[in-house]
Amino acid sequence: MDLLVKEDGAWVPAAPVGFQTEAEFQDLVQQTFERTLTSQGDRPTVIAREVSTPEGGRIDVVAVDQDGVITLCECKLDRNAGSRREVLGQILEYGGSLHGMKFGDFRRLVSDRIDSDLVDAMRERAGDDFDPVAWEDTVARSLTAGSFRLVIAVDQLTDVLKQTVLYLNERASFSVVVAELRRVAHAGIDVLAPSLFGEEAAQRKLPRRSTSPTVRDADTVIVAAKIAYPEFQRLSAYVCQPKRSFRDGVRFFGFYSERTIHPVFPAIVERRQDLLFTHEEIERLRNGDERDRQVADVVESALDGSVERHEGERGQVVLLDLEGGFALDQGIRHEGSGAWTQGQRYSKSDSLKTEPGTTDDLAAAEG
Repeated sequence: MDLLVKEDGAWVPAAPVGFQTEAEFQDLVQQTFERTLTSQGDRPTVIAREVSTPEGGRIDVVAVDQDGVITLCECKLDRNAGSRREVLGQILEYGGSLHGMKFGDFRRLVSDRIDSDLVDAMRERAGDDFDPVAWEDTVARSLTAGSFRLVIAVDQLTDVLKQTVLYLNERASFSVVVAELRRVAHAGIDVLAPSLFGEEAAQRKLPRRSTSPTVRDADTVIVAAKIAYPEFQRLSAYVCQPKRSFRDGVRFFGFYSERTIHPVFPAIVERRQDLLFTHEEIERLRNGDERDRQVADVVESALDGSVERHEGERGQVVLLDLEGGFALDQGIRHEGSGAWTQGQRYSKSDSLKTEPGTTDDLAAAEG
């Protein structure tokens, strides 16, 4: 369909402007991606160009928004049927390459292309509403599941490509969107006419936004803990990614799994935010004070496989003390839809000590 412009009181078609090379088209897509192709226009997004894959490929655009939605975009001019098949194969190949990747590896790949740390860049864009721990967890789950939003940018959308996108969106857990970017000109002005096909299906597959209320004066962090709670019971510690932050003033730790906030809230007694998980580090810590030796025990257990860390990785260790914390008579059940948290949330010890039976009761106590 022609793009019409009004000239001398009459509507006339604007002149189509083609692309001389694929590099020219790719550059236009990259320049306009934030305005035309992001997953959610109102969500802060970090965008990286020419991101390398472990196999040596190079993804034209990788974007991650505040809800942890990962978008991979590949550009292709509609020269022939072969080019259309090629770009579809490429974008699926890139999705497969990132599927199962650890967050730390993904973070390095993107950070290398934006000249900044990925988490810091997201924090700068999102402001005070950003919870880095929950965000990292969400992105990590998307990588583990291979849940990506795949975008194919073309200069002309064909019926065959439409049929393929419909087929994939109906049968795959990931989403595929085709972005048609037509460029026209009139009176010396270039105009870009973007349109998206498959976006409605893609939006249905996006993760739900967090609606967790902000709790003022929170002193307790509660983490998603399917694995972390059994680890705490064995190690009296919480192990996570290095340099993950918690709000100022947090004194106690809580654990949520199986739709229940567990009734124990140990006190935080020590945090080592960036440790190298090696046997050399264990020996160094063994020669330190009592806290150092406690951390050494945790790192040693990690390398033995109990907390799924490997030699040479970096991690954070939070030592916890149940005697310095508090306990409830029973756990707090979550009876609402969805998970109460998939990363972390904050609460107040005074509210928790009212013995709320459900997370709704807890929310009422928090005010």
